[in-house]
Amino acid sequence: MLLFFQKALTYLFALLITLTSVNAVANNVLSEEEKFRQLGNLVNTIMYMWNSPSGLSDDEITKLILASEIQQDSSEIGKVIKTVLYHLDGSLSTSDSKIPLDLAEEASPADWAYLKNINVSRYIALKAVFIMYKTANAHLDTGERLEYSIPLLYSLKQEALKTSDHHAAAIASIWLAMEYSEINQMKAVVEIEYALPFLKHIDLENGLETSLNKRMAHSWLADAYTTLNDYSRAVTHQQFVIEDSKEHDIATSYVYVGVINSLNHLQRFDDAFTLVDEAEQVSIKNKVLHKLYSVYG
Repeated sequence: MLLFFQKALTYLFALLITLTSVNAVANNVLSEEEKFRQLGNLVNTIMYMWNSPSGLSDDEITKLILASEIQQDSSEIGKVIKTVLYHLDGSLSTSDSKIPLDLAEEASPADWAYLKNINVSRYIALKAVFIMYKTANAHLDTGERLEYSIPLLYSLKQEALKTSDHHAAAIASIWLAMEYSEINQMKAVVEIEYALPFLKHIDLENGLETSLNKRMAHSWLADAYTTLNDYSRAVTHQQFVIEDSKEHDIATSYVYVGVINSLNHLQRFDDAFTLVDEAEQVSIKNKVLHKLYSVYG
């Protein structure tokens, strides 16, 4: 559906999104912050891992939903999470796979405000997901959807800006960028550049509010500047992706492709050849590791 959203899926799969520890959510002893965190991770897991080639099966998703006891949860957090999951189901389900969840009525503004008081960044991330999927369900035509989703996400960004949480504003901005990418790449770039300084690295303990993270933003900007033939700027962002991938030990030869291409366009051939050698070493290392996993796995 969305170019940037598709890229988000690719990178999130590579980073092995942590599954939600939903069993603990059912325990009444949890604090509201912890309950919101875990149920936020449940939403994140379903959004990115359901019906995906490397994700979770319908049975696995069903088990997560049932274990969370979200259907029986009448609290403010429970009502908002059920509302979001209902709209996720509307977009992601098929005739053969649906979330085992019924929604009597949508969460009220007061319910949403309750979550905002618990954790602003997570609230903004959850509200953005809600806006994206609710408008996608209501308006199948992309142009028609954008007429509604962009103003709503813009308003969400303004709401975030009124708080002191810069990360929250960055989250709203990068979701807005995904919608702008459908019609105006420069506006998308502006939103991502605005968000970049305040975005966090992916944090598996807080998956929902860090699923759109600093590495991903650099990757999107690299692609955007490559499309715009601004290879100097593309290189800057591509190099960040490489270094960050190496730091978190998830580097593959694939992450070198873009920067080598950009360096060639800039006629920086020595730098390009250096990275070709480095990419080859990474590829050899990954093949060795794969063989080790095959032997000991």
